[in-house]
Amino acid sequence: MENQIKKFNDKELEASFERMRSAYSTIIRCQDIIVTAESEMEIYEEICKVLVEEGPYNLAWIGSVDNSPQKRVVPVAQAGFKRGYLSSINISWGDDIYGQGPTGRAIREGREDIVKDIVTDTRCLPWRERAIEYGYRSSMALPIKYGGRIDVVLNIYSAHRDAFNREEVDLFQRLAKNIAQGIHLLRLKRESEAAQRTHYEILLKTIDAFVLAIEKRDPYTAGHQKRVTDLAVAIGEGMDLGRNKIEGLRLGALIHDIGKIYVPGEILNRPGRLTKPEFDLIKLHSEIGREIISGIDFSWEIEKMIAQHHERLDGTGYPGGLKEEEIIVESRIIAVSDVVEAISSHRPYRPALGIEAALNEIRSGRGTKYDPQVVNICLNLFESGRFQWEA
Repeated sequence: MENQIKKFNDKELEASFERMRSAYSTIIRCQDIIVTAESEMEIYEEICKVLVEEGPYNLAWIGSVDNSPQKRVVPVAQAGFKRGYLSSINISWGDDIYGQGPTGRAIREGREDIVKDIVTDTRCLPWRERAIEYGYRSSMALPIKYGGRIDVVLNIYSAHRDAFNREEVDLFQRLAKNIAQGIHLLRLKRESEAAQRTHYEILLKTIDAFVLAIEKRDPYTAGHQKRVTDLAVAIGEGMDLGRNKIEGLRLGALIHDIGKIYVPGEILNRPGRLTKPEFDLIKLHSEIGREIISGIDFSWEIEKMIAQHHERLDGTGYPGGLKEEEIIVESRIIAVSDVVEAISSHRPYRPALGIEAALNEIRSGRGTKYDPQVVNICLNLFESGRFQWEA
């Protein structure tokens, strides 16, 4: 008899050990999900899935807490081999009969609530028949607290009576805290991204205002910056610069001539050739442009793009006489785009020379004045017909 009792206890101990091993392993997987998830819904869905598929549980679901007068709990994620159960029951966290179960009590009391045996617990009466039909015997509800309030609640079901021991409950309490932390970080990220989008939209509006101001003062080159930008972006894409770098290139190209706002209109629009002092004044627009935008918080090297777009690889450019790698790649792209657009378009002092003259200029300066990779991609864009400006 003693041997039989010992054998029975050994089996119980072994089963308990195996269950806790599985619970620990499952919780660790859930932690990984919290760290890597891209959205709250991904956290909810993947945790429910792991709890059921890898853990010793039959059903896991997460409910959203409705703060309206109805005080309903709406399932937003679930996993389990008998999914119809949730659609057949009514759950609330109010004082009515549907709020007396573990989910409602966990929300109201702000702590985990455990049902050791759904069959005998009178508080589970509204759901008892369905739970027995679907094979659920015990359950645990854990509120997920965020910012002092409960937004969601995690529910886990087992086919065994009194399935959740103290050690297991402690594990899930830590999991609930980590889920709340994961939600907090994702919401902070969302708020940060929204702030960045707003900041970016404000920048675009500011840039549009700058461009419009320049074009009003220099109607002969209206559209120049937009056309330079279109070509620069096409070259940047051909160089596989990456989306973020190309976005910075787009903004830099759009305002590369912003310093011309300080050049007198009669000089910008003069139909004849400029004197040396007048040309020297125009050459200041790169540095003036850099100064104008120096106080704006850009995420890219916009100042350098503006200041360097007239620099040349051999040091013959202005204003700094920079050479080779001293010139950032965005400025080298804008330089080629600027030259091609300027030569091929009409100017106050001469008619348009055409695209062939423009391409011949960058061909002749390839490797000396202009970046050879940038020139090759630009030539290929035009010669293949993959790029052309709008009329």
